[in-house]
Amino acid sequence: MERVVCSFEGGKGPLFVVSAAMHGNETSGIAALKETCEILNHEKKTNPDLKFRGTFAGILGNIQAINKNVRYIENDLNRMWESDFVYDILKEDVNKQMNEVKEMHEIIITLRNYVITGKYNKLYLLDLHTTSSDGIFVICTEDKESKQIAGHLHAPLVRGLLKGISGTTLHYFNKNNLGIEATALAFEGGHHEDPLSVKKNGCRHIQLYEKYWLHRRYGRS
Repeated sequence: MERVVCSFEGGKGPLFVVSAAMHGNETSGIAALKETCEILNHEKKTNPDLKFRGTFAGILGNIQAINKNVRYIENDLNRMWESDFVYDILKEDVNKQMNEVKEMHEIIITLRNYVITGKYNKLYLLDLHTTSSDGIFVICTEDKESKQIAGHLHAPLVRGLLKGISGTTLHYFNKNNLGIEATALAFEGGHHEDPLSVKKNGCRHIQLYEKYWLHRRYGRS
């Protein structure tokens, strides 16, 4: 299973990363990513004059756990993103690492390969999840832009949750750790087994992509 599900590149602009299945049993986000890329590719074919700025990249989280349809193998991947810990594992040989440590290392390398090209002036991360309940909601950081974007996703917004937990992608993905301006938020798309969770997850990042990168923020022609 490839780390990058799809990548849709335009001109100079932001890098918009959507991550799915940081928890291996939350697979609705994977289907949502595939549907999103089908939509973008169809749009490009039917509208050859379409131009947009930036890159959309859909990536997978815990591939080993996805293959076993479990939340994680040894450690919760979405509780391991402590800056010092990530710094230490990046100094090690990825081929000698195991389970979630290897997954984390490969995710960072994948994103760095985008960032080091110098094409992007900002990174946005949308982390897709599902839960054991039927509700949907958005989790933002205390970053002003994270709260602003979350407010446009037409779902209940949860603030302050990150103060009670640590080591999530939302804690890690910022300028201090990636060397590029970064804004992160997470979307909980409903119950794990609900087929509509695919539509909910897909709808939100297509909606966000169109609103902020095809239209308002950088313009569309």
